[in-house]
Amino acid sequence: MDSAMKSADKDFILKTANDLYAKKKWADAIALYERLPNLVAGTDDAPEVVFKTAYANYYDKNYKLAGHQFKNFSVTFVHDPRKEEAAYMSALCYYQGSLDYNLDQTSTESAINEMQEFLNAYPDSERAKNISQLVDELSYKLEFKAYENARQYFKMAEYKAATISFENMLHDFPSTKLKPKVYD
Repeated sequence: MDSAMKSADKDFILKTANDLYAKKKWADAIALYERLPNLVAGTDDAPEVVFKTAYANYYDKNYKLAGHQFKNFSVTFVHDPRKEEAAYMSALCYYQGSLDYNLDQTSTESAINEMQEFLNAYPDSERAKNISQLVDELSYKLEFKAYENARQYFKMAEYKAATISFENMLHDFPSTKLKPKVYD
C-alpha cells in the first residue's frame, strides 16, 4: 500500500486499491481511490473508481459521504447500467444516517426526500417496494417525535402547548397510527 500511495502510476494505484477493496480493507482502499479521480478523469476507469469508492465508504459506515458519492455517480454517469443501483444506494445511505426519533430529524427528512426522488425516478424498480417500506418507517419516526414532543408538554402541565402540539401533529400526519394515543 505504501508504494501505491507514493506512486504516480494510475494502473498500479488502481490495481492496489482494487486488491484492498477485494480484501475488504475499506479504509486503505478509500485512501487509494481518493488519489485516483484526477488520474482517471475522462477514462473508462472513472465510473468504476467512483462506484467502488462509494461502496467502500458505505461498508466503512461513512454513510453521509457514501450517499453523496452514490448520488454523484447516478447524476454524472447517466448511461452507466449501475445508475439505478447507485440511486438506490444513495437513498439507503441517507436512511442509514437517520438519527433516533429523540434527536434532530433533519437527516430523516433528507432521507425521505432522497427516497422519494428514487421512487419518482424508478417507480417500477424491484427496489421501490423496499424504499416505500423505509419511507413509511422514517415517516413514523417523525410522527412519533411530534407525538412525544406534545406528550412532554402534557407531562409538564403545559396543557395549551400540548393541545396545540397534538393538533399540529394530527394536521401534519392526518393518517397517523398514533391517533388513538392522542385522544387518550
